[in-house]
Amino acid sequence: MQSVMVVLGVLFATAGIAAADQSDRIRGIFEDLRQPDAIEILSQEGISNAMVLVDGLIPVDSYDAWRARVAELYDPVALEQEVFETFRAVLVGQDMTAAAEFYQSELGHRIVDLELEARIDMQDPAIEQLARGAVFSAMSNMPQRLRDVGVFIQTTNLIDRNVAYGLNDSMAFYMGLADGGALDPSWTPDVIRQTVWSEEPFIRSGTMEWMNAYLYRAYQPLSDEEMRIYLEFVQSPAGEVLNNAMYAAYDQAFVRINREMGRFAAELMLSSQL
Repeated sequence: MQSVMVVLGVLFATAGIAAADQSDRIRGIFEDLRQPDAIEILSQEGISNAMVLVDGLIPVDSYDAWRARVAELYDPVALEQEVFETFRAVLVGQDMTAAAEFYQSELGHRIVDLELEARIDMQDPAIEQLARGAVFSAMSNMPQRLRDVGVFIQTTNLIDRNVAYGLNDSMAFYMGLADGGALDPSWTPDVIRQTVWSEEPFIRSGTMEWMNAYLYRAYQPLSDEEMRIYLEFVQSPAGEVLNNAMYAAYDQAFVRINREMGRFAAELMLSSQL
């Protein structure tokens, strides 16, 4: 019996070491993807968008309280931890060797840098307009890089997934308003769902235009061979698993944030009526 217990102890210890090693590898991929930097950008965008969201919805003298609460919800340190925990949970048990090797390569680092730089650039309305114009001009002769962007979008299902982000976030905000008592009881979950779904064509159109402009700008510096290698990875099982993990991690976090924002907006709306 003692020998059996020793063997079991060794097995459990080995399993624990393996799990720690895998968690470290997943964290390494998360860092190689520069997700902490991306989350900083998304936090800034989230706070800015939240101020527009409540324009005319809450009293002007509540704006400071709203900004403070939204800044708490979009705290980049807490958000990074939340996103990573879901990312890790989805990837545990998956073979991430190919993903780790790709994003540790010079090309992998370069692609991540280009994507992040282009994302920052697109925050400038003038640059975004230029990027949209570049795609519009290129559509007349469909250069290889624009076709590559189309393949990338189709492979990663980026349009449908970003539309889902938008719909889920909107649904969560309305549900938060309902939680806080700011909506009439006639606004049932089904009514909210129908209202949100009516926004789908607008969200889809805007997503398609923005995504094409962003990616076309981001990938311009890559050679055809570099783009081919990247698409090959994205289309691989490892690329698909990684893409799924990223979607799950961010969707869960932003749904929570938007529901909490809806609840706080409701609180501010109702307090103004007292």
